[in-house]
Amino acid sequence: RDGASEGQFSHVLLHEMDAIRKACASLEEGYMPPVTFVVVQKRHHTRLCPEVHGRRDMTDKSGNILPGTAMTLVCRGACCS
Repeated sequence: RDGASEGQFSHVLLHEMDAIRKACASLEEGYMPPVTFVVVQKRHHTRLCPEVHGRRDMTDKSGNILPGTAMTLVCRGACCS
């Protein structure tokens, strides 16, 4: 789900999970599958760069890392100049 701010998390959880439960019950009486509710926040002011600066095979034309890249380390400080 996209577009929920931090202040809306409880509202989303209460209302959307209720709707999911009702939809499941409409398929079969008593049907209550496990549901995982995951919240992912975007950090628009975070810039990630490849380990080797200037690697065009690891970046798009603007120098950003490619979509789907998983970050496994916590970085602090400027990585791009």
